[in-house]
Amino acid sequence: MKTQPPHPTYAAVSPTLAETLLYISNELLTTDDTPRLLGRILELLRRLVEYETAAIHLVDGDRLITYAGVGAVEPTVGQLNYNQENAFVWQYLEKEGRPYLSQDLHKESWYPMPGFEHIRSFMALPLVSQGKIIGVLTVDHSQPERFNNEQLKVISIFAGHASIVMARANLLEAERRQRHFAESQLAFSYQLMQTSSIEEAIQALLFTIAQNAPFHTGSVTLVDGENSQRGYIAATSGYTNPDEARYQSVDMQGLPLLVQLAAQAKPIYVADTRDDQRWQPGSRADAQEVRSVLLVPLLQRSQAELFGYITLKNFQPNAFSQSAVGHIVLLCNQTAAALRTLRSLEETRHRLSEVSLLAELSAQLNRTYELADALHFVLNRVVSVIGQGGDTTDIRGAVILRRPHTHTLHLAAGHNLEAAEIDHFNNRPYSVHEGTFARSIGKGEWVEISDKEVVVNAIAEQFSRTPPRQLLDIPLRVGTETIGIITVDRAVRDPATRQLLTAMADLAGSAIQKTQALADSRQRAVELMETYERLQVMDRQRDEFIQNITHDLKAPLTFIRGYAELMAESALGEITAEQGEALGIIQERTDAINRLIGDILTLKQVESQPLQQIVFNLDAIARKSARNARMSARLAGLEIAVLSKKKQALVKGDMARMEQVFENLLSNAIKYSPDGGEIRLLVKVEADKIWVSVSDQGIGIAPEEIENIWSRYYRVPGVSAGGSGLGLANVRRVIEAHGGRISVQSEGKGTTFTFQLPRHQE
Repeated sequence: MKTQPPHPTYAAVSPTLAETLLYISNELLTTDDTPRLLGRILELLRRLVEYETAAIHLVDGDRLITYAGVGAVEPTVGQLNYNQENAFVWQYLEKEGRPYLSQDLHKESWYPMPGFEHIRSFMALPLVSQGKIIGVLTVDHSQPERFNNEQLKVISIFAGHASIVMARANLLEAERRQRHFAESQLAFSYQLMQTSSIEEAIQALLFTIAQNAPFHTGSVTLVDGENSQRGYIAATSGYTNPDEARYQSVDMQGLPLLVQLAAQAKPIYVADTRDDQRWQPGSRADAQEVRSVLLVPLLQRSQAELFGYITLKNFQPNAFSQSAVGHIVLLCNQTAAALRTLRSLEETRHRLSEVSLLAELSAQLNRTYELADALHFVLNRVVSVIGQGGDTTDIRGAVILRRPHTHTLHLAAGHNLEAAEIDHFNNRPYSVHEGTFARSIGKGEWVEISDKEVVVNAIAEQFSRTPPRQLLDIPLRVGTETIGIITVDRAVRDPATRQLLTAMADLAGSAIQKTQALADSRQRAVELMETYERLQVMDRQRDEFIQNITHDLKAPLTFIRGYAELMAESALGEITAEQGEALGIIQERTDAINRLIGDILTLKQVESQPLQQIVFNLDAIARKSARNARMSARLAGLEIAVLSKKKQALVKGDMARMEQVFENLLSNAIKYSPDGGEIRLLVKVEADKIWVSVSDQGIGIAPEEIENIWSRYYRVPGVSAGGSGLGLANVRRVIEAHGGRISVQSEGKGTTFTFQLPRHQE
């Protein structure tokens, strides 16, 4: 600020006026509180001049700020400010060194600010202390020529007295503030020495600043230890919803002021956000428009390490004086010096606590062989970590696992969940593609929602008794696979807690998979043992049955068949026509029993004897089988059509058994087509497979019977066609023994059997 010359000497005033000035001076000297003093100055000014509006503007750096006003200017106190470059009055007072008087501003070359165009008469008087302008006193009236030089002289004397009293009051105020700050700083130093956590230190910082500098909302943002480009809000003051703001992520490169703060590591003061384009309010609106913003880095000077920064906001412009900014910087530097030690201490504590917890978790899971016990133990530990070791009765959670080889989910363990809720979830059932499960289980992502409405809209049914207020899904991963989640109705924003929960979930995932595998192995072992025992019994029964059939039936049937033939040929004497017919029936039934024995023996051979391995043309076998069956088909009123042209359809296997396959399929088609029609045989060759289909126009197979036709000795109920019930069982076993598979389609009328075999590559 440029040094001003002393005030010019004015002519002596009248005794009455001098007495008034003396009274005013004494009145002012009795007031040492600066805010009340400024108002008192404007009140006493009315004893000297009649005005409509008067204001006192004090110098703060390179600006004039309106600190007190009467009349039209009163509502703008604290908001009107002028910088040194565009304030005409300030420039005039500095240049001329004397008061400014205008009888009519409308005739001057400059005009008042918007909203004050009605001003006509105007006086501006410098408030000078020790040769420097400390402020400006402005007096105005809406009518022209309301002020004269005599009044200007008197008010100049008054302004001189007021300047002296203001300087005295400012000095006393500065001393009080300095003493108060020194006491606060000393108390803060003791508090920092006694505190053992970062949270206590930064809360004490906000509290101490609030005692020394005005602000409406404040926050402390700490830099993420793993990513210096990001931070999180660690403490707040004056926030409407402090819990929502805490641990909120902050992009250090996302706002111009933060970019500048990180680059320069110096305090940034925005006196009026309306005049500074760097200010961006962000996504969350403040209760009122922020007009003043102060950002101070938490900087360890000796290490040049940025721990974070403090943000102070005020709803009035020019809220922070230079001295207040200086005090705040000192407190922040003092805090930064303590944060380094506190961070190391907290990291050591956290690491020790995490290692102890993970060691306990690992030891317990290694001792637990029951899946239910492992799940409840893991869930209780996770809830305890989220509840910070306090009361967890209001935290609800569950372990939800993905059923093997399906997309459905199973609620395997619950915390503070009723049995009805667990049953509701498992009976629903939920899919991995629903709601947040698509992210947490489907993609293996950490899902965290703190907004209650978003949670309800996402998937609230999973906690049917009480919709969750918040939601946290922690994936249970094993390698790249997500086998389930731990879900709780509480969001976690602390990065250290997130890291611990992730480690716990990874450890639990492996343990759960191990326990599941052990339980599955036990169950499979029991099932296999039971199946093995049943198969042993069945094998013995089957072998005994086959031995009995082949031994007890085959030899007698041979004699019966032989004697029936002799008698039919009249070798044992003449027979009647009726006797010949009876002997034909005996031969036919004997042949049927022989075929049954042959099917049984074939089945036994397929199961016990290895296949011959020769290369043959399946198309040729199909055509040969069609020729052999054509006579029987025509006797039944049927035609057999081979739809494919002759081709090389090479397969490797047992040619005789494949002939049995075609014989059985064609025989079935003839047997179950009582109304005639056509049987179609198709052989189709692909790059690596050969497809064969046999279709008829017969009675078809009911949908509920399709799966049963492959069973041994099974015959479709209500169908009078004869057979052993082993033909299709043999067909399926032969096809599968050749590395193929067979299926059947039937829709009311007609049946198509389709099988495919691997094609042999020459």
